[in-house]
Amino acid sequence: MKRLVPTLILLVSLAAFLASCAGKPPVKEPEVVPQPAPTVESPKPSISQAELDSLLAQVQAEKKKSFDLKLFEIFPDDYKAANNSYADAKAAYDGAKAQEAKDGLTKTLALFQDLNAKGIVEYAAHKRKDAADMKASALKVEADKNAPDRFAPGLSAETAAATAENAKGYEAAITAYERARILFELAYKRTVASGLRDRIGSGGFQAYDASNYALAETKYADDERFYGLAGGKDGAADVSKDGTNLASAIDALDESILRYNLVIQKGRQGIALDKKQVSDGVKRQAEDLKAQVAVKEAYAAALATYQAGVTAMSAGDFEIAAQRFTEAATAFETVRASAAEKRANAEAAMKAAEEASAEALKNAQAADTETQNSPAAEAAPTTTK
Repeated sequence: MKRLVPTLILLVSLAAFLASCAGKPPVKEPEVVPQPAPTVESPKPSISQAELDSLLAQVQAEKKKSFDLKLFEIFPDDYKAANNSYADAKAAYDGAKAQEAKDGLTKTLALFQDLNAKGIVEYAAHKRKDAADMKASALKVEADKNAPDRFAPGLSAETAAATAENAKGYEAAITAYERARILFELAYKRTVASGLRDRIGSGGFQAYDASNYALAETKYADDERFYGLAGGKDGAADVSKDGTNLASAIDALDESILRYNLVIQKGRQGIALDKKQVSDGVKRQAEDLKAQVAVKEAYAAALATYQAGVTAMSAGDFEIAAQRFTEAATAFETVRASAAEKRANAEAAMKAAEEASAEALKNAQAADTETQNSPAAEAAPTTTK
């Protein structure tokens, strides 16, 4: 009996296990979903420093070109955008951020290239206008006749520039237009300086400011020398090849024009002062003769003309002042002569009156003497008291 108990317990446990298994559904194994193979990125090629340096040099060259063309004035917004892009790219370059630097420099290069492509066309148009404006100024002073050695080459340069521009050779056009402008400027200023020089000679102004006149003459000669060094005498002056001498010629003309004007100003003033001194002298002579009393109205008219000269002198109208002082001197001379004549007449009349009075006294005295010496006077008895 004791041996049956463990057996029964085993049978009961087995039965219970079988019963529990019969009440549950069978367990399924999880399905395995195939996954795509991971993508392995290919490593990007490394960016060499030499590549970045080359790209930076290209950007800086285009940037300089934009600046030289003054595109910051013509297209300020586009220039600012390209310049800001350059600043960012340069910061990445300086920070050794190779990929960022390359992307930024590539973008900046495209911006400056696009800007230059459209800007150079506009800049050529600006240069064309500058040359045309200077040509018009030169023609106003007849520089084509007075300075043909500068004006004629200017025309040739202008024609060459227009030809290059029409052929879309904008860089060549810009250079040629600038050459034309400088030659027209030289023609204009040489003509102006020559005109001032002639005016000084005809007016005798150099005597009033000898030092400035000497400097002006030196600078006038320097212009000729610098222009000759630039090949101007042969019509070959080229701003792109010899801009220094041409610029020096312009500077020399500017200085000579300044000095000649100073001489003219001093001469105009000096001549007016000379006329005033003459007028002052005659005025004093008239006043010494009391002309302001003797010929009051004529003196007042002469003085009014003199005062008009003083007013013009104060206003810097030296030619008018000189004219008024000349007129006043003539008027004062007439007044002086009239006063002198009146004084002379008065003195003559006084002298005649004195002589007449003396003659009358003399006659009276003679008559008294004759009366006293007559026979009747001698025969008359003497009355004794």
